[in-house]
Amino acid sequence: MKYLNAVAAMVLVLGLGLGVVMQQRTPPPDDPWFLQVVARSPRPVLVKFGADWCPPCRHVETVLDRAEGHLRGRIKIVRIDIDERPELARHYGISGIPRLMLFQDGKILASHGGFGDAESLQKWVDQSVR
Repeated sequence: MKYLNAVAAMVLVLGLGLGVVMQQRTPPPDDPWFLQVVARSPRPVLVKFGADWCPPCRHVETVLDRAEGHLRGRIKIVRIDIDERPELARHYGISGIPRLMLFQDGKILASHGGFGDAESLQKWVDQSVR
């Protein structure tokens, strides 16, 4: 039984990993605004998926505000309210918010479920952006 649980856990992890790889190959959604602002941006874009009613999303807003000076000029920051653009959340498989995704050339470089402080966010961006 112990081995069966380990195998099931590995399959789950591998499946989640494949989902991210497959998601990166997903073409951008058919949304003119998203294509213009994110997918065709000459700079990498950090997209925060969230909602006004979400307390952790409001916390991530303060983290983004603190990190913005360090990130300015290197990346563009875009905020997407999942209530206003649910099709984008569905397209990218957003199942929990806040969700931060780094895009470059219309592809997902990295995805993270939120940050507690600006330094962690800055480090994540520095490691993720080519």
